[in-house]
Amino acid sequence: MNTSATHWLYPISANSDYYIVDATTGKEVDASIANLQANIASDIAYESSWLLSSGFRTMVPGDLVWMYAAGHQWLGAMGQARQVYLDEDYDWRVLIGFDHDASTSLAAKPIERTTFAAPQSPQRANTATTALLDSWLRRQGISPHVSILEDSEEASAEDARRRVIAEIVRRQGQQAFRRKLLDRYNFCAVSGESATPVLEAAHIEPYLGPKSNSISNGILLRSDLHTLFDLHLIGVDPNDRLVVSATLAASGYGLMHGTGLWEFQDDGARPSAKKLADHLARVVLQGPVLH
Repeated sequence: MNTSATHWLYPISANSDYYIVDATTGKEVDASIANLQANIASDIAYESSWLLSSGFRTMVPGDLVWMYAAGHQWLGAMGQARQVYLDEDYDWRVLIGFDHDASTSLAAKPIERTTFAAPQSPQRANTATTALLDSWLRRQGISPHVSILEDSEEASAEDARRRVIAEIVRRQGQQAFRRKLLDRYNFCAVSGESATPVLEAAHIEPYLGPKSNSISNGILLRSDLHTLFDLHLIGVDPNDRLVVSATLAASGYGLMHGTGLWEFQDDGARPSAKKLADHLARVVLQGPVLH
């Protein structure tokens, strides 16, 4: 087992907006850990496509994805990212090829929540959790490996087919959320960019359900700035000025530190000051910021 593999924790719940297709009946069922485990058990090569509300700019094919059962608070299945892609609705997805042996072992004896920090959205495992998961794989004698889809015509055709038969339906409201922000602002809050194809709806607080898709939890950003925002390398201070992490000091982004954001509509539905402050705290915690 390659102990340098990147691990991700992906929370799932029967109460979420996700549905999966039952491998036996072909009907949509709740995305519970029990239903996922049943599909994996029925198909040794089971794979499915999952929405990425976060992590989509840093997850890469070959990474290991562990499914966290939020209602039970344990890890109950594991797979490997075959492809990370943007679908026709501009939603980011990961195609996961599930490891049958690892998932069967987890179904029999899951990894308990007490040994790792519970994720609220798809997130990279920290150093301690990575060591725990690598140790578990070594003890089980499991070396996950699935093929990775390359950038080719064959892969593109396969990708299109996967999307058509995707076993996870698109989370409701994501595109409506982006449209709400586009209708309201029409430009990147940081750069003022107005080219719609590069404007993305960033959740200030991680997506936790349909209620997260409110104007007060959104900020419209150019795609590169959205990446930095999700990685907590930029934030917004109480005076609507950009805060840039010192790790970007030598880049062009460092020159943007302290610049004022484009004006928000202050009618009670602007971005939440508390959510922005909570997000900013994580930027600060990463290290000293520029002054």
